[in-house]
Amino acid sequence: MIFRWLSRRQLIMLFWLGALITVAVKIHSGPAWWDIRIYGNALEWLRHGLDPYAAGIMVQQAFHNRHVASPPAPPPYTYVYSPLTLPLLRLLAVLPIGLAAGLYVSAVVAGFALQCWAGLQMATSDERPYLALMLPAAVFFPGLVCDDAVLSGNAAYILYGLMFAAAVPGWRRGRWVWFYAAVLLASICKAPLLTLLALPILVGRRQWLPASLAGVGGLALFALPKLIWPELFRDYMLAVRLQFDFNHDFGFGPAGCLSRILWHMGRSYSSATLVFYVAFAAVLGVILLVLAWRVRRAGLAPELWVPVAAVGTLLLNPRVMEYDLAAFTVPMLLVCWRVLRWVLRREFFSGGGALDRRIAFTGLAGIVVLNFFFTDEPRWWSPELPAQLIVITVGCAFIFAATRQAERSSATAGR
Repeated sequence: MIFRWLSRRQLIMLFWLGALITVAVKIHSGPAWWDIRIYGNALEWLRHGLDPYAAGIMVQQAFHNRHVASPPAPPPYTYVYSPLTLPLLRLLAVLPIGLAAGLYVSAVVAGFALQCWAGLQMATSDERPYLALMLPAAVFFPGLVCDDAVLSGNAAYILYGLMFAAAVPGWRRGRWVWFYAAVLLASICKAPLLTLLALPILVGRRQWLPASLAGVGGLALFALPKLIWPELFRDYMLAVRLQFDFNHDFGFGPAGCLSRILWHMGRSYSSATLVFYVAFAAVLGVILLVLAWRVRRAGLAPELWVPVAAVGTLLLNPRVMEYDLAAFTVPMLLVCWRVLRWVLRREFFSGGGALDRRIAFTGLAGIVVLNFFFTDEPRWWSPELPAQLIVITVGCAFIFAATRQAERSSATAGR
């Protein structure tokens, strides 16, 4: 076979070349850059001196009034980032449209590269060569689910790249200040990303106060436009609400799937979803905090716990979208690899954990089954939510078993 004549580096380059060609073909042959178009529309409205939120709302309401009974086409989307982002848009509006688009796409690519780099840091030296071979395929399986989210061009690729890269010195050396700065910056665009402030609490030490202060700062940044631009903020909040009322863009988290179910049933989803989210987040938070305490007491290697903690913080997000899942693909993949090694080999973190053929075949079969049996219709049974719940469940069980074994080994050594 040709693979026998190629080095690992050459194989990685070959796989990435195949991934890039596939992305280029998809861009040429089908819809692409749909989120970039939303940003572009907002930029054009700003160039003409218009309120991008009010202009987008008018487009949405006109479409909804025409097709309120049975929309024949996907509904339009509008700009739903904070008014604090508008000065940056105005700066981009000064540039030629081609240059602005090129700079933005370059930032998306750089953000994705940072996500891959940060994911590799969660792996051991024995796992990284195998993980590097899988990263090109992971582009098309955000959250282990086949999806074309990479073609959206959503700003989340940039934001998660910054946050994940800043988290590496945090969980490795206890330096979290850049992570907090990255999360605050990201929350200006997407306020739910403030839930990532749970990560330093779970994997760091004595981070309750800094994380809480960062959370207060994030909420202040969210409320600041209301004081500076009250009318603009009102339009912004209405645009956010129409994202749910008109477009039903609830995401693929537990709360989002419940909202979609209630909407299909013709029932109000806001209050029930809020109660469910708070209850789910509280239970998950307690489980993660208990596991974090056990990890510290057992003295487990950070690389063992960080991917599970990362997936847990993903589920704390009230609105998990495809591009959110894309950022957590590598942590989810690492959790699955290690759980399969534990099941098939009874090894937790042996340092020689190369991905053998049985583990690769079992993992591949599981992903295929997940994507085959959970189809896109109805949307609340799509594979995104089962993938998240399966990974966090087996990941928590894995960490609990690892801490128990570490405690037993410590007790035996102390006798």
